[in-house]
Amino acid sequence: MQASNPQAFSYCLLSLAKLKVSRQPSILNTLIDNSTAHLSAFSPWHLTNTCWACASMNFKPSTSWTKKFLAVTARLADGGKFTVNQLSSVIWSLAVIKRSGEALLASQQLQILVLLQAISAASSGQGLRQLGANGRSGLAWA
Repeated sequence: MQASNPQAFSYCLLSLAKLKVSRQPSILNTLIDNSTAHLSAFSPWHLTNTCWACASMNFKPSTSWTKKFLAVTARLADGGKFTVNQLSSVIWSLAVIKRSGEALLASQQLQILVLLQAISAASSGQGLRQLGANGRSGLAWA
């Protein structure tokens, strides 16, 4: 299966999650790592499904995949491409994936803040844009 087809890739992972195939870390590592280069082509729906599937299988993707995923997701969320439900699912999935207690990097904190901002903007029409980049960065550090 090629990760260059985001729909097939995300549906395959969803199927694996529903079949509870979490005891195959080598297969999951290969699938997820091969998708890293293609994440920019994923739609919000496919990003959401992929992240949810990882969380549902208690699979923690590599740091490089997570960085790329967060960057692509934050860019699309900041552009208003995600629905509130998709963003909520991504936030839940990231919490499950990162539950080991390790701290997020500042850049990852800011990207998650962008996701939360997008949820706020989608639900109220406002968001945190009025803070500007420095204000959002400061809030992420808090």
